[in-house]
Formats: sequence, C-alpha cells, structure tokens
Amino acid sequence: IASLYVQPHIGGDIALLTGLAKIVLARGAEDRAFLFHAEHFDAFVEHLKATPWNVIEQTSGVERATIEKIADYYCQAKNVVFGWTMGITHHEHGVENVHAIVNLALLRGMVGRPGAGLLPIRGHSNVQGVGSMGVAPSLKEQVFNNLESYLKVKLPTSPGLDTMACMRAADEGRVRSAICLGGNLFGSNPDAKFAHRALAKLELVTYLNTTLNTGHAWGRGKETLILPVLARDEEPEPT
Repeated sequence: IASLYVQPHIGGDIALLTGLAKIVLARGAEDRAFLFHAEHFDAFVEHLKATPWNVIEQTSGVERATIEKIADYYCQAKNVVFGWTMGITHHEHGVENVHAIVNLALLRGMVGRPGAGLLPIRGHSNVQGVGSMGVAPSLKEQVFNNLESYLKVKLPTSPGLDTMACMRAADEGRVRSAICLGGNLFGSNPDAKFAHRALAKLELVTYLNTTLNTGHAWGRGKETLILPVLARDEEPEPT
C-alpha cells in the first residue's frame, strides 16, 4: 500500500488543491459525464488556467513534482474518500478550503456513490452535547419553549454570539467574563495575537478542562481560574 505525507504551508491548502485540480484537467482525467450536471465548471477551469505554477508552489510550500505525484495517485484511483478535520476550517479562509476540497472531488465524480465521497470529521461528543442542550447562538424552538414553560420566565429573543463573535466582543470590551467548557479557545483561534489581546481584556476567565493546554498559559484574563475535571473514563460513576 503506497502512502505519501505532505506538509503544506499554514494557509497553503487552497494552493495545493488548486495545483492538483490543474493537473487532473491537464491529463484529461476529469469525469465529463459527471461534470455535465455541475454548475460554474467553465469558470472553475478558467480560474485553474489563470493560476500560474510559481504561485501554487510558493503559496502551498510544496514542489510541483510532489503535487504531480499526489495527482498520479488521484488520477489512477477508482474510489477516493476526502477526509478532513477542523484544522481545515479553523482558518480565515476555512469555507474556501472546503470549497477547494469539494471541487477536486467533483472533478473526478468522487461524490454521491459507494466507496467515494466527502468525510468531514467534525467535533466530538462535548460539542454535540452542548448544542443539543441549547448552548448555541440561537436556541432551538423546542428548547426555548420548554425553558420558558418550566422556569416560568420570558426569555430574550435577541440573537446570541457564536465563538468568533464572543472573541470580538471581548476585544471591544462588551464582555466581562467567560466560562470555557473544555477545548482550547486560544489555541483554536487562527489569529493568536488577536486571541491573546481579546482574552487578556476579560476581567475573569474560568476554564474547566481535563488537561492543561496553551490557552491556560496564553489565553488568560485579568484573573484566571483553571478547574480540573475528570475525563469520562476517569469518573467513578458509570456513564
């Protein structure tokens, strides 16, 4: 089984994927029958043709010869699954990163059939759990109604803040404190200088984590509490 490890520059994913797509077209390895149903294909081809190789190599940090080798595997493969994790989306151009992956998959018809497809590996049980219980910028209607009914209160209907909006609010002095349940709010931010500045403006940051991380060293407020919690497999009660 052949394997190839490639390390592009941080932020160089789109350039690498553009180079791969450019080679697929140059070799005539695209699935024309599949692409008959695609939108904006001609514009995509023009974009690939207009992107020079020196820009692709410089931006991606990967030599053309290596990109050609990756393309060899892709053009010869009958079934390909594209898997990616949150590192692809934790970028200023995260959406465009995913677009580039999808475009490369569509180019050879690796979508919507057995043995091929797109596999975003997203989040974990904590992320899903807090979302299910209502920790989201906008409460689900059923959660909203149940809370009002059970607590006998009238909840605000103004929209809440997602993670990035919370960081901007902290930087602008509109948030005084933060409670971080797991994860690494500092380390997952693509702009470390901004994250450091924003979190440092908070009067209090409280972390609940199973392990220490860079956020505890660099993501501190004026006062910081780090509260250790047990991981699931360390809890004395069965779960």
